[in-house]
Amino acid sequence: MKLIILVFFALCHSLALLGQDIDVRKDINKIKKSNQYLSAEATLDTEEAALKTANELLVNEINDWVKQKRHSEDVKQIVLQDISSSSEYLNMKRGAPWALAKDEANKARLESVLYHLCEALRVCGILLNAYLPTTAPKMMEQLGLDASALDLAKTTYGAQETYTVHKGEALFPRIDVAKEIAHLKEEDEKRKAAAEAANKAKAEAEKKAAAPAEESTVDFTHEEEIDFDTFCKVELRVAEVRACENLKESKKLLHLTVFDGERERCILSGIAKWFKPEDLIGKKIGIVCNLAPRPMMKGKYVSEGMIFAADTADGGCSIAFYGDDTPVGSRIH
Repeated sequence: MKLIILVFFALCHSLALLGQDIDVRKDINKIKKSNQYLSAEATLDTEEAALKTANELLVNEINDWVKQKRHSEDVKQIVLQDISSSSEYLNMKRGAPWALAKDEANKARLESVLYHLCEALRVCGILLNAYLPTTAPKMMEQLGLDASALDLAKTTYGAQETYTVHKGEALFPRIDVAKEIAHLKEEDEKRKAAAEAANKAKAEAEKKAAAPAEESTVDFTHEEEIDFDTFCKVELRVAEVRACENLKESKKLLHLTVFDGERERCILSGIAKWFKPEDLIGKKIGIVCNLAPRPMMKGKYVSEGMIFAADTADGGCSIAFYGDDTPVGSRIH
């Protein structure tokens, strides 16, 4: 019976204080029994009758307000007033359950007090479900009821004849102030760090944008302008490198044997500094096919074309390679 008193003291005052936790778990843990059965066998006396009337008026008034589409805040305030009345009933000299429990002769009276508190809490829980959708179901569970008990059609006072109350968690757990402050500080530090990182990135981007462009190393010396017909006379095709070797006579030149789709031809190219023979053998490259043959190395070799190559920023050389989907001999336009 002491457990029942403690549980409902916590329920009623937790709701009345709207968030202030009355922590009774330590006392409950000292009680071996966890459940007690309650019923409404006792005859209503003045206090119970007043409490019953107050709850009935509460439900009727709220129903009228709902029909009139009154503001929901008005509904909440009148429910809280009823909870306050229940709390006053609990603290009355004749209704104080902690006092009644001291004498076994008061058992019937004590049971009646607890029943009417249960009923008041049940009705208020239903009406507050819209405002406390997480807490109201927990409250019903501690009253031994399920979620279906929150039906607005069940607000009639006295509709629930019996209760089996259960020990449950605090409806409004106490906030650890130190822990919350530490968490807020941690989150604030994270926000500051993120803001600093964003500002730093923005400053670097602005600095980079404001910095003068690096001086280009590209040679923009232009050749004599030619007309379109002259350009069309240059025959550009894809060729496959079938053989490649370094020349003993020159450290700069590579001796390439390429196949242009019709025949093999020799091309001497000054790219030995940047490419090894194995880098080129089997690759498809672009060449100028109709370049007049040019004797080189005192006539020992004749170069029959020129490969495509571009200067790199570091003074090196880059060659464009074609994939397997490009047939050897294809025209380059």
